[in-house]
Amino acid sequence: MSRDVEMLDFISKNAEMGRDNLRLVLKHVDDPVLHRALKEQVQEYQKTCAAAGRM
Repeated sequence: MSRDVEMLDFISKNAEMGRDNLRLVLKHVDDPVLHRALKEQVQEYQKTCAAAGRM
């Protein structure tokens, strides 16, 4: 496996982990401002996962 593929796999796995864990946290957040900020972060992690998967 090339170093580039290994790096993309590493990025993808870490982004998935961040996304999945934030989704769990969102279930327990009552503050609407924090909830919105975390949802935006989930979207960014999702974009990262998708981009790494396309490369």
